[in-house]
Amino acid sequence: MRVAWALLPEGLRERVELRFDASGALSHVEPAGPGPCIQALAIPGLCNAHTHLELSGLEQPGGQGLPAWVGGTLAQRASRSTAQTVAAIEAALTTLHQRGTASVGEVTNSRISDGPLSTSPMQGVVFHEVLGIHPGGVDESLAAVHGPSPSGFTLRAIPHAPYSCAPELLVAAVKSPALCGGGWPTMHLDEDPAERQFLMTGDGPWADVLDHLGRDRSQFVPPECTPVQYLERLGILDRVAPVHCTLTEGEDLRRLAQAGSPTVLCPRSNLHISGRLPAVEDMLAAGVRLALGTDSLASAPSLDVLDEVRLLWERFPQVPLETWLLAATQGSGEVLGTPARLEVGSAHPVLLLMGSGPHAWLDPHGERRWVETPKETP
Repeated sequence: MRVAWALLPEGLRERVELRFDASGALSHVEPAGPGPCIQALAIPGLCNAHTHLELSGLEQPGGQGLPAWVGGTLAQRASRSTAQTVAAIEAALTTLHQRGTASVGEVTNSRISDGPLSTSPMQGVVFHEVLGIHPGGVDESLAAVHGPSPSGFTLRAIPHAPYSCAPELLVAAVKSPALCGGGWPTMHLDEDPAERQFLMTGDGPWADVLDHLGRDRSQFVPPECTPVQYLERLGILDRVAPVHCTLTEGEDLRRLAQAGSPTVLCPRSNLHISGRLPAVEDMLAAGVRLALGTDSLASAPSLDVLDEVRLLWERFPQVPLETWLLAATQGSGEVLGTPARLEVGSAHPVLLLMGSGPHAWLDPHGERRWVETPKETP
């Protein structure tokens, strides 16, 4: 199969020939010889490193910050039946795969998405969030995370965020082994000013949310530092893939880069909830490794990471498009433990974005086609 363009680990390349062996793995990735090429970009199947499928079907207004959005989402979830939630998850998964997603990181509190995931053609990680601001609840929180996981998926305990977990739980969850498979544990980090306020003073909107939920925060001692510095002090910054980092800047970006932590961006969700984007140019300049997610359908209009790519390319035109395409495939695949690279030996699904250039590749209504292997595509 000869394609006009391919996204290789080193970036975009013109005229590339791909061949597959009998098992469907790539056996040949070389410059294409003479002859016609398919007018398409071949990329690894998309990887969505962070989504909340269990929030599918919800529509939550934004613009008032994360605590207000979370409060509204909790109330809306409580009014839905299990059948409604499952139906919305199944519809979201169908659309995800039709639009070219091969791997997904599902962040869940309820595990209600396990059933739909088990019948989907995708793979990835079920990130079971644990919460608990009281240090005495660590064992109970982690005991809730148990198998079996959906077929093709890793099950991993992850802490929700620094403002909802005692430091003991943050460390225990991050260091707990996956029940099967690999990848990085993820954590919401530095997403909203209220998070920084809570870590500095122990009060503010997040304290109000915890009180409303009946959480005992009497033993929480504010670390009086930024979220990134907090994880560094706890010795887990190099063991977690932070999600969002909407406010992270300056010296904290150097800390992220030095730790080697892949950072998962969900820019459309950030714009919806808080009206701002992460300092992505500074992240790249500092050497922070990037991945992409979409967050949920309650904070973004789709679960398509190519829509995140489109937004980032439009907002930051000086950043090469291949940077964002690699984040949506190779970078996110690393977070999920599902290597997504066009290289010899890879069995990750291959996706064709039809068209002869970037505007066609990123057309939200453009054709996307899975490559059927090991059959050759003419």
